[in-house]
Amino acid sequence: MMYRAPVAACCCIFLSLCELTGARQALLERRHFILGAHEPGEKVVHIVGAAATWYEDHQVELDIQYPTEDGGVERMRLSCIDVVIIYTPSLVHDEAGEELFCPRVNLVSGGPGETFAAISIQTPEVTFFNHSTIFYGID
Repeated sequence: MMYRAPVAACCCIFLSLCELTGARQALLERRHFILGAHEPGEKVVHIVGAAATWYEDHQVELDIQYPTEDGGVERMRLSCIDVVIIYTPSLVHDEAGEELFCPRVNLVSGGPGETFAAISIQTPEVTFFNHSTIFYGID
């Protein structure tokens, strides 16, 4: 007689969260945008971050500004703006296999050398989006 160990009871431990919930697994990409240049003596004057997940593809359009409308800290001359975006890559490619739509960061007004800035972040159809934007300034 052959003895069989009860292994079926613990098999679910090895399943990924995506397999358990039925969600589709996706790879994430990271893009880093730098507007301006870092300077000696600069300080972090404003940090903005946000993240979202959707079950279906969703286009992201986000506007960010320094200083915020409520005022906050004393205005400083901006030296640099760092934007890091983590997202699910678009599945749209051209004939050469290159991705057609990547996230974009546009400077709308102000920017490095000014005491204010407004930027716009746009992504293609994504199911996951996370961004961190850091404004650096000099006294």
